[in-house]
Amino acid sequence: MIVRSYSYLDMPARRYLAIYLGMVFVGEFVFLGTVAAGAPELFSSAVAIPFFVIAAVPIMLVFLWPVIRFVNRGRAIDRDMHLFVTRLGILSLAYVSRKELFNILSEMTEYIVGLRSG
Repeated sequence: MIVRSYSYLDMPARRYLAIYLGMVFVGEFVFLGTVAAGAPELFSSAVAIPFFVIAAVPIMLVFLWPVIRFVNRGRAIDRDMHLFVTRLGILSLAYVSRKELFNILSEMTEYIVGLRSG
């Protein structure tokens, strides 16, 4: 599931990781550098552990964000599937030609909104 979630990104996985991990590492460098410059004694004791844990959270979020989006996409499909099937059934009972049926379905954007990225 994790590998498949990266294939649904809007960009290649390597580019995603390079961009966002780069930004996170720069931010963490600034954060930890500021803390170290302001209070260098914090890094010489066990008090430094929470700072490194706080710094690890954004890294985990960068790796898990595609998985979170993938799971939300599946939930949006599950949430809207019965509405789509009901509408398709109603349109099929209206004696609409197959070509016109697909034209009507292609104009419906309610089901696409939950699937878009972002």
